[in-house]
Amino acid sequence: MFKKSKNHKRMLFAVSLSTLGNALFDYVNTVFITSFPNSIYYLAIYQNIEFVINIIFSPIGGVLGDKYNKKFIL
Repeated sequence: MFKKSKNHKRMLFAVSLSTLGNALFDYVNTVFITSFPNSIYYLAIYQNIEFVINIIFSPIGGVLGDKYNKKFIL
């Protein structure tokens, strides 16, 4: 149906690598935070801050993604 090019494969690889890096970063942060005393409290703070940041910046990223050329953004 669609002709796949090297760019599609590179983009898929880049997105996969980025997702893996994000997952690894979150895992290491969780392990690091749980090494502290009162770790449940600190872990809750970390996850809540991460959640609030996603709520704030996801709509901004969506608007920018819709407004500007995708090649310009990448």
